[in-house]
Amino acid sequence: MANILIGDKNERTFTYSGIFQASVGINTYQYKFVKETEVFLDDQNVDLNRIDDGAPTFTRIGDEIGDFKFRMGNVVDILDTTTPSSNTWLASYWLEQIAQGLFPEIDFIQTFKAEKSGGSKFGRYRFKFRIKKCGPDRAEERGIDEFNVEGKVIAFTSALREVS
Repeated sequence: MANILIGDKNERTFTYSGIFQASVGINTYQYKFVKETEVFLDDQNVDLNRIDDGAPTFTRIGDEIGDFKFRMGNVVDILDTTTPSSNTWLASYWLEQIAQGLFPEIDFIQTFKAEKSGGSKFGRYRFKFRIKKCGPDRAEERGIDEFNVEGKVIAFTSALREVS
């Protein structure tokens, strides 16, 4: 029998050794000033039914499978130079779409790196998010304004450990 260690010191990731990016076609757009992210998959959109023999049957209601939010610095390069925006990875596009009652769907990748790992150093979570609310946030006693983005997870693609 083997004793396999999970969470060894060399396998730890660090906040500033990772990146957060959108994937659009063959391009990726890295958000350099992301301060915080949260992603949760849950089963709140599942209805529990019982069939004649009492066995539970689960029925998914809709396509939302969780919640997400992230907070980043409010920098000018998250804004487009034209209206309407056609650049799906920019805040201008997200705001315009939400104002029209449309909710943009974006593929996001969160990458972590374990610098000291002897194996594959990178971990990647891939999700599709539906942005439902976003906007600038200015607070007193904070040197840089922020931009908050929240919504629903509508697809989970993978959670993989990778070489590069």
